[in-house]
Amino acid sequence: MFWGLATGFTIACYTLVDGYSVKALLLSPLLVEYAGNAFRALLLSVGSLRREIPLGAEYRKYWKYVCGIALLMPVGYILVLYAMRMAPVSHVAPIREMSMMIGTYFGIRFLGEGHARRRIFGSALIAIGVAAIAAG
Repeated sequence: MFWGLATGFTIACYTLVDGYSVKALLLSPLLVEYAGNAFRALLLSVGSLRREIPLGAEYRKYWKYVCGIALLMPVGYILVLYAMRMAPVSHVAPIREMSMMIGTYFGIRFLGEGHARRRIFGSALIAIGVAAIAAG
């Protein structure tokens, strides 16, 4: 429960900062996303070099997946940032988290992850929360 709340709090914090950046400061969503990615890449690279992880072998083995993720993840969040420019952050952020429901489905269906009832219950709570925000 603690880690779930901590993750939700972290997501809420960076979503508010990003929303403020694109809405109030009028920064480009492209700049916000790619500056964040550059920071994360630097931080993660230093950590992996410290542990001497053989990244070259991993990249050669999974390059198709790496390329897909490297393209689709930033595009998805850039679209969210553009949506935050046009609509209230309080509407965009919860709808964005509905992707967790898709992840839950794929985890249960294709990866055989356990605790299906708890995961479905959590997904239902997300859907109820988004519906409540949309209604009120």
